[in-house]
Amino acid sequence: MNIGFNGLILQQGQYSGVHVAVRGLLNALAENLPPKTRLTVYSQRRLPDRLPSPGEQVRYTHPWWPVGWRAGRISYEQFFLHSRVFRDKTDLLHCPAYIAPHWCLQPMIVNVHDIFALRQPEICTLANRSHYSRMLPKTILRARKIIVPTAWVRDEILAWRNERKFDCPDLAEKIVVVPWGVDHRFQPVADERRREAVALKYGLPEKYILFVGRVEPKKNVRAVIEAYFAAVLGHKLPHRLVLVGPRGWDKKILALPEKLGLADKVVTPGFVPDEDLPVIYSGASALLFPSLAEGFGLPVAEAMACGVPVVCSDLPSLREVGGDAVSYARTGDLPDLRGKLEQVLLDPKKASDMRAQGLRRARTFSWQAHAHTMLDIYREVIEADRARHQ
Repeated sequence: MNIGFNGLILQQGQYSGVHVAVRGLLNALAENLPPKTRLTVYSQRRLPDRLPSPGEQVRYTHPWWPVGWRAGRISYEQFFLHSRVFRDKTDLLHCPAYIAPHWCLQPMIVNVHDIFALRQPEICTLANRSHYSRMLPKTILRARKIIVPTAWVRDEILAWRNERKFDCPDLAEKIVVVPWGVDHRFQPVADERRREAVALKYGLPEKYILFVGRVEPKKNVRAVIEAYFAAVLGHKLPHRLVLVGPRGWDKKILALPEKLGLADKVVTPGFVPDEDLPVIYSGASALLFPSLAEGFGLPVAEAMACGVPVVCSDLPSLREVGGDAVSYARTGDLPDLRGKLEQVLLDPKKASDMRAQGLRRARTFSWQAHAHTMLDIYREVIEADRARHQ
């Protein structure tokens, strides 16, 4: 097999959950390639850290077009990538970030991590709403297989198809649920020297509640701040709040603690690289994650893998990730969120049980298993394509 992999979304800088998922998949694929299988990765020239090294089975090819900025990458993917894929004689092209080239002759597999731009456009940026509302339906129609991280995303795609009367009769057969994995780095960190060094680097307190995610409306950071203050101040607990993640397009919310006169209770390290994030997870008393919309919810899985109790919103996708190991608050219900957080902070036995259950649950999310499933799907699609042309 000669597999083409569109890795152009991967670049140096701050990663979102989708970027982490694409990188995790690419690394696992490279580690599990069968003999006589080649992986051709279409990528930026300036690659981020922790990607597979080029070798006999893994080859990187860089476009001549300037793809370091978003408009350049999108235009290259739509107008030029298909011809490069054809010249490389790939058997299929895997597009792991929502959108596929329009004119590609090779069969294509596409990862659709969510369809918020189609079903909940109000929580998306104008740029994302415009781009995905135009391109995603075309991609769904052309893809031979559509890979989604949860059954909830599959159901959302099918509901959108039915509501819009979208003409794709074989859509249900094309969708395959393959959960994301969790990187092996995410595990409890007991090394005191390492924990002290990370705490000093980011100004972390001894006890804290943690939130991980981009600061944007769908993450519901306001609820994180309000539930934290209500629970901690109400019971005079020593915990502070640590908000980890890049500052997205809801920056005003970070001014809320100062308006409340409690800015000294909140630590905002911003983006944290992978080498430090497991340490920050491991030191937290709980992860508070009241998101309003998630296709998967990677911080929930990462926190469980690090032995941290999780309190999150009662979204179907998050229930698929957390199972019985997580405490769920009704989505958008601040008193319920506060109550669930208080239970974890005030009941040591409950917190201990959640840690143990979370560690067991997190072991079910493996990039190695994800890669093996993808390789099976590659073979199925290639064999079906060859049979069509005989």
